[in-house]
Amino acid sequence: MAGPIAGVLLPRPLSEQELAEITLLCAELATNRVDAARDHYLYIPTTAPIGGRYIGRPVPLDIDMRRRPTPGTIDETIFREFGFRPAESIGLSSDINGPEAHQILGEFCIYFADKFQGIVDFNGPLLPSIPLELYDAHPGGLSWDDVRALHEEMVSGLPGRLVVWLYTTVSGRQWASNLADATFMRAWLAHPCFHMIK
Repeated sequence: MAGPIAGVLLPRPLSEQELAEITLLCAELATNRVDAARDHYLYIPTTAPIGGRYIGRPVPLDIDMRRRPTPGTIDETIFREFGFRPAESIGLSSDINGPEAHQILGEFCIYFADKFQGIVDFNGPLLPSIPLELYDAHPGGLSWDDVRALHEEMVSGLPGRLVVWLYTTVSGRQWASNLADATFMRAWLAHPCFHMIK
């Protein structure tokens, strides 16, 4: 079962020294590496070395450093709201879905966003469970206007910066994705509805 994903968008490319530091961190954190060709595919038993609180069964985590593709429309939103255009990103994902994977992913997002002055790209909108009657009322699919109030009620009052980036889907509906700073991510991790995007 596929698990949650997220990205940390960075204002500058990582240096060779920073990449080496991440490699050392991965070696310290992991119980084992599944594939030497993907040396940042790890099983994480604890996030204590990055200031996290998770200790438990090892959970798979893929940490993918990659250069940014050709700038897109989201870059202008990031520049307007956060003051930079992403130069690089760190992708984070887990092969499993469950509270442990979500917590580990969230804690790594905080760590990398803090360390490299980046922002969290949730790869989708933060929403509570959507009532079935709302789906029934929109058989053609939900648009952002249909769920905006649910989103706003859930995240209302949390500190930090959370941005809604609106875009049009291939079916012509308006949808959204959330971007946030580390302060919001830290508060979101402690929220009763905390989850990452699966």
